[in-house]
Amino acid sequence: MLFRSGLNKIKDSIAALKFLFQNRIISSTLIVLPVGFLGHSEKAKQLGVSLGWIGNLEKYYSDISYSVISGKDDERLDAWNKSALVHIVDHKTFLNDHNSNILEEQRLANFDCVIIDEVQELLNNSDKSKSVLKEINSNIFWTLSSIEIGRAHV
Repeated sequence: MLFRSGLNKIKDSIAALKFLFQNRIISSTLIVLPVGFLGHSEKAKQLGVSLGWIGNLEKYYSDISYSVISGKDDERLDAWNKSALVHIVDHKTFLNDHNSNILEEQRLANFDCVIIDEVQELLNNSDKSKSVLKEINSNIFWTLSSIEIGRAHV
């Protein structure tokens, strides 16, 4: 196996999610990513490219329902409670919503799969972010990073 970084990690993750959803292994996913990794589907459509998580979700798994957690407190609360297979939130909003109980512990526990993109940025943030990560108890929990520590070949 060759571990990849950059945009390929998003495409690879979406392919894995598609497999997991289609085989009914999971029924809900939370993706936590750095600010700027979300992507804008309108911009992607104009340029004819896939940008960030949303652009790639729409290109490679267009029939998946997703909720982007953003906006004011009440908008984010609604987005957290929206019926969608995938919930997408940036690191800062994730930590803020968890600390202010907009993201309740029970809601966090209901995700079958949690993906943390660029986990090193979240870990470098604070001790609070490390404690939040310890609370994640999903069936599938994976972390992504663009930092290459080494390559493994099988």
